[in-house]
Amino acid sequence: MRFLGISANLMSLGAIDFGLLVDGSVVMIENLLRRFEEHKDPGSLSISQKLDLVKDSTLEVARPVILGLFIIMVVYVPILALEGIEGKMFHPMAMTVLMALGASLLVAFLLMPVLGFLMIKPPKHFGDHKESRAFSMISSLYKPMLHFGIQKRGVVVTATVVFALICGFLFTRLGSDFIPKLDEGDLIIGLVRDTGIGIDQSIKVQTEADKIIKDFPEVETVFSRMGTPESATDPMGVNFADTFLILNKDPSKWPAVKMQDGSERRRTKVELYQAITERISKDLPGHEFSPTQPIEMRFNEILEGNRADIALRIFGPDLNKLIEYIDKSKEIVGKIQGVDAAEMDALTALRKSPMMDINLNYDKMAKLGVSLSEANSTLQMAMGGIQVGNFYEIDRRFPIVLHLSEELRESPKNIENIPVGLNDGGSIPLKSIASFDQSEQVTTISRSYLKRYAALSIFLKDRDVASFVAEAKQKIGSELKLEKGYTIDWGGQFKNLEKARLRLLLIVPITLLVIFMILLKNFESIKLTLLVYSSIPLAVTGGIMSLFIRGISFSISAGIGFIALLGIAILNSMVLVDFINQQRAKGSSVNDAVIFGATARLRPVIMTALVAGLGFLPMALNTGMGAEVQRPLATVVIGGLISSTLLTLVLLPSLYIWLEDKIRK
Repeated sequence: MRFLGISANLMSLGAIDFGLLVDGSVVMIENLLRRFEEHKDPGSLSISQKLDLVKDSTLEVARPVILGLFIIMVVYVPILALEGIEGKMFHPMAMTVLMALGASLLVAFLLMPVLGFLMIKPPKHFGDHKESRAFSMISSLYKPMLHFGIQKRGVVVTATVVFALICGFLFTRLGSDFIPKLDEGDLIIGLVRDTGIGIDQSIKVQTEADKIIKDFPEVETVFSRMGTPESATDPMGVNFADTFLILNKDPSKWPAVKMQDGSERRRTKVELYQAITERISKDLPGHEFSPTQPIEMRFNEILEGNRADIALRIFGPDLNKLIEYIDKSKEIVGKIQGVDAAEMDALTALRKSPMMDINLNYDKMAKLGVSLSEANSTLQMAMGGIQVGNFYEIDRRFPIVLHLSEELRESPKNIENIPVGLNDGGSIPLKSIASFDQSEQVTTISRSYLKRYAALSIFLKDRDVASFVAEAKQKIGSELKLEKGYTIDWGGQFKNLEKARLRLLLIVPITLLVIFMILLKNFESIKLTLLVYSSIPLAVTGGIMSLFIRGISFSISAGIGFIALLGIAILNSMVLVDFINQQRAKGSSVNDAVIFGATARLRPVIMTALVAGLGFLPMALNTGMGAEVQRPLATVVIGGLISSTLLTLVLLPSLYIWLEDKIRK
């Protein structure tokens, strides 16, 4: 639960994109500046005239700004419909954004006009205002692009379609993860030994393993945990140990070591884990290893009751068959690229250990006069022990248990010679009435919904969950032939990724439909609504391309980024189209209205996209704790803003003219 709390808090703080919050205010102030610049004699404005100008300027952009911010808020509402782990992570973020956007809308309409009236001084004469050098350069570059887009509409549309198809293909090449893997800075190495090992021997071996690990200079502290605590919140056998490695938090201070190729450099965490396991395997053979991290381990246990990235479970009735199938699966999975380790689940594995079966011979017992209860009670007393009394120390009571000494119980010959009392007096050795058979038998039986299963824990390295599971399913399906009554189930992060995907496939179309209805109500034209709606796929293409360039897999965090991107992209398109409509209502021709509207709205469109992108930039470049969760969301938004802004300024005006030509014809 600590992981969820950290991630939720980080996402909530990261969600307050200050660039996004000032979008409405930017549009308000920019439009007021433009109205001052266009006034014939701004220096002679009286207070009442200036007040009227501020009022007209505010009302001119009121509808697109309100609807734009409302749409941004609408796209965050479905995030509240997410359930499970993803819901706990992103609900605080959505609530934070909704409250902040609501406040920003009030600020834009109640405070910005007042501040604009009090603080903005109109130029003394018409034409006195000079644009900044940066914006003059942008404007000089944009005007030829705008005219090219209008005149060569087919080229621009074709290039846009090709770009969209390329991005669609790249999306199929992106991997998929439930949540990006966090780098916590520390390691946990699970050490699994034979189930027959005793607590004393296990402690002795673990102590030696801890000494080996402490010899590595990258490790500051090492401690281990095994067995089951009194509260039984984390039950484990004495054969399994969680070994915590607290590493030096500054990898630049890790000493350089000689690698296998002869070069000297600092080890990565993966190479450190490999070096430690190789050393332990050499000095203390008989171990199985599993790599994880403190928070990640708990997180995976919450998800599926398994500490690995992916859990493969095979259900069936026969224990020996289950072990056979899971061993075969381990062999198949181990050959797949990206598998760091594949081991039978340490907590629920069907492990076999040497055991002694004592089979009583009832015919011999009848001839010798040995009762079944006598034989059973003798075995119970000798091997398991029976309570014969209590020892009191003040107010504490301790049971007194009688059984054979450890040396006698561990020797098969001594067990065979345990005396069993006869009804007529005297005794005979146990071997006279029983046969002894030593064999390997299952020591732990795991069930889920009353069905027996065997589990395989799979740890990945440099491989996304979705593509691995797809490949593993194909190979196991072709190479592992299960008998009737046996089934395979994939769990862990993959199961939660599938659930979240299905949820998003439900809520995203609903969100898009709501946005469409809002736009249709605003424009009262299906064609103009579709025109503004085109900004959505244009924004999505940029988000996909940015993920591909940075080598980031698609995750629930990236999916939330795409949802957040929808509203931001639509805001700019809606402001531009609404302004063009206003110019046409004043009597301008279609071409003149489009060209004037596009050039006049260039500054607010670029500013709103720029400040929103800059607001997400720290999230995209952050390398601190939790950055892995924030980075996909910010990357999607920044890439989508770049593509949607460029294509909105070039493609949307040409499509507007094309639609009007179709309407006139």
